This record gives sequence, structure tokens and C-alpha cells, in this order.
Amino acid sequence: MDKYPDWNLVIWGHGELEDAMRNYIHAAGMQNRINLMGICDNPALAYASAQIYCLPSSHEGFPNTVLEAMSAGLPVVGFKSCVAMASIVDECKFGLLAQEDTPESLASALERLMKDDELRLRFGLAAKEAASKYSHENIFDKWELLFNNLAKCKGNTVMDKLAEESFLFRARLSLSARKEWIFRDFGAPFPGSFAWLKSKFQNLLRNFQK
Repeated sequence: MDKYPDWNLVIWGHGELEDAMRNYIHAAGMQNRINLMGICDNPALAYASAQIYCLPSSHEGFPNTVLEAMSAGLPVVGFKSCVAMASIVDECKFGLLAQEDTPESLASALERLMKDDELRLRFGLAAKEAASKYSHENIFDKWELLFNNLAKCKGNTVMDKLAEESFLFRARLSLSARKEWIFRDFGAPFPGSFAWLKSKFQNLLRNFQK
């Protein structure tokens, strides 16, 4: 960080490694340059005070914070191996992905943006435009359309139709037969067969004679 004395690292969030990170920061004498902020109560203010947003996750589902940062006009950085990040970040348009899962690769991607004001501005504007497709207007309409379509299917689904089919009882028998095939004792007569009925009758007769 000596190479960029005007830059500070701000880390938001909370986790089990927080104490270890704090100890490492103090041991390195970087407590004036690296800030652990904990839970963020005002995301808009946090994004507004940042220049770059970095999410160094190895795995993500759908990282909403990346879209929030893009909506705030921030270029984003992450690892290419993180599928969720790679699916959102259009590299070389509004963000950069570290090609290798190493601190050096991530630092290289960050440095490219840190040293280039024009690139950060261009990426930030492109990020804000790209995030617009996830706007409330677009997403809410799609959710409403989905729910309306689902409501129209009430009483007319595949399962509803299946319940009306004459072969349903035979399908249940088939399922029972498959279970019987998997779990039954192959040394014993097949349930329902003549040999099976005969053995049941003989056992009943023996118990009666006792």
C-alpha cells in the first residue's frame, strides 16, 4: 500500500475471522490504512464514499451487493473462478476479474483501476447502465407476470391432470413393485406369487396346529 499512499482499504461486514484480521492489521502497522467497519447500516453512504468495489469471494449465489455497487457507479473487482461474479461482471466494460485465485492476481486487477482515473470513471458509468436491467421496474414486472401465470395454472397443472388419469392406480402399483424389487429378500418367494401364498398358508397352518 506504500505505492498508493492516498488509497485506504475499507472492509464492511462481520465474520469469524474478524479478530484474526484485526490482529494482523495491527501487527502490520496498517490500522490507519485498513478499516474494519462491521455491519453497514447505510450502504448508500458507503458506496458513495468508495472508488472501487471488490468482492473477493470464492463462491456466491447472486451477490446483490455487486449490483448495489454498480448502481452507485462503482467499477467492481472479483475472482474469475467465482461463477456468480463472472456471470455479472462484463470484464473490460465495467469491472475486472482476477484470472488466478491468488492475492497477487487480485492486487493486479485492483491496481489497474487504482492508477487510472479515466478507466474508473468509464467503468463506473458502464456499471451503472448495466445495473439498470435489474431495476425495480424491470424485476417487479417480471415477478408479477410470473405470479399471474402461476395463478392461471391453478387446477390445471400436470399433477392435477395426473389425478384424473385411469392408469394412476397402476402407476402406484408399479412404484410399489419397484420398491419391492429393491428391498425384498430374493431368497424368499416373490410377494403375491403362488409360492408366496402357499408359504403364508403353511406358516398359518403350523401356527394353528401349535
